[in-house]
Amino acid sequence: MKISVEFPVAPVIGDEVNLLSFFKYQTSERIEYYNNMEDLYLYNDAVVSQRTWCNDLEKQEVYLLVKLNYRQRK
Repeated sequence: MKISVEFPVAPVIGDEVNLLSFFKYQTSERIEYYNNMEDLYLYNDAVVSQRTWCNDLEKQEVYLLVKLNYRQRK
């Protein structure tokens, strides 16, 4: 699942993030994300395990890709 959000401060490896907080309340995107996490039986919080800076030459934008590791609920 790929999601694009804007962090107020770039997270570092080991930071815990909760993407649910980036979705506006009662939107289809938030509900879909929540349902996907429920279906996969995962917690909403995740730990940043990898960071990659990227440069989009066409748009002249630099952005950060982060890989998140989610914990399985028991």
